Amino acid sequence: MLNQTIAIVDSGVSNIRGVNNVVLQLGFESLIAASPEDLIGVNKIILPGVGSFDAAISALKKADMVEAIQDQVHAGVHILGICLGMQLLVEGSAEGNESGLGIIQGFVNPIKKFAGLRIPHLGWNNVKIENSNPLVSEEMNLRFYFNHSFAISNIAPENSILSVNYGETFVAGIRRENTFGVQFHPEKSHNQGRQLVKRFLEY
Repeated sequence: MLNQTIAIVDSGVSNIRGVNNVVLQLGFESLIAASPEDLIGVNKIILPGVGSFDAAISALKKADMVEAIQDQVHAGVHILGICLGMQLLVEGSAEGNESGLGIIQGFVNPIKKFAGLRIPHLGWNNVKIENSNPLVSEEMNLRFYFNHSFAISNIAPENSILSVNYGETFVAGIRRENTFGVQFHPEKSHNQGRQLVKRFLEY
């Protein structure tokens, strides 16, 4: 067992079980964080999410978790947002009216519709490394599982670490200092997904 405690944030709209299983399989201790007190003393934070932007932010606000997460990130704790959890890291979303966590500048917009491509973007796609980062390397299998209808835009090039093409090219991974996010689901992406999570937890 590696001597780290990983907090998996319960936003009420997340795939906690799948993410927690991966963390445990990798040999790390984990806890489900549902209150600010749960984040005290943790080494890493994972913020999963599925569903709508406003519902997730509202749930975090109700649990007094918005400022708690921001405080931990500002204190240097590493955080990984997954799918909707990545979108929550930026300033806001066209999906709703609530403000995001604002840890990284950016905005979430609907994926554009193209002939022959369905929305949501559902299934396996290869991602491209835009900026070197600790989560993945060129030697890895860079094919991951996506399920989303919105994507981050208006982000600084240096904060975009991964991209994917689905009719157009959009952001698939972000980073600012100790804050990371991926649009896909590593917990559903077989060995390469577990490898990505492992690299984050060991970074």
